[in-house]
Amino acid sequence: MTTMRNKLMKSAVILAVAVGFGTGCGGTYEEPEFSQDLETAGQEAVAEEPRKVEDMSALFDDVEGVLYVVDTEQDMVLKQLGAQQVGANAYEAINRPTGEKLFFTLKPSPISWWPSLFTRCPNGQYVLNGRPCPKLELQTPNLQVWRNSSCSQRIQAAGTSACTTSSVTGTSYKYQYLESWKCGVGTGYCVNWKSIQSLRYNYNLAACGGNPVSISQTTNYLCAR
Repeated sequence: MTTMRNKLMKSAVILAVAVGFGTGCGGTYEEPEFSQDLETAGQEAVAEEPRKVEDMSALFDDVEGVLYVVDTEQDMVLKQLGAQQVGANAYEAINRPTGEKLFFTLKPSPISWWPSLFTRCPNGQYVLNGRPCPKLELQTPNLQVWRNSSCSQRIQAAGTSACTTSSVTGTSYKYQYLESWKCGVGTGYCVNWKSIQSLRYNYNLAACGGNPVSISQTTNYLCAR
């Protein structure tokens, strides 16, 4: 699935550059949140996510560039992320689905303090205290590393939406949904990486006619199968 997602994204970037439109000079851009039709399209949750915060070994806060980690799990988490030390307390890792580099410092905590660092959101996700909960039920707000886990929760099937045409502008768009999974209950370790969950193709013509003039993407934190 990861290979297919990467191929689709590369194709989208090439196409967006070729048509010369998009945001700024062209290319893809990330939508701020899921659209209404993406929220409900093709979602098939077949396994529950780990619900115990004690099973979460690490959470990456991309605002501060800090990886919060259970102190006894530190070495295993760094191994799962493929992280390399680049400074006294500085590390670098590659986001496997996108190829982006992650830079972070470590903030270890004993397991006895760990639960007090987080708030459990209504959708079952955990966020750092004081941070907003995700707006959508199946959205994950951060890169997370889970133990007693596997990549087993299917939240979206692959597919393509119907074309939507604006009665005001005459422009149109359609979505391509990528098969998407999250970390669920299992026996090993699982990482929810920032990944592309859908591609939206935007057209200047009605009924998605002609070539798309731009391609936007929607991301979520998903595990790679």
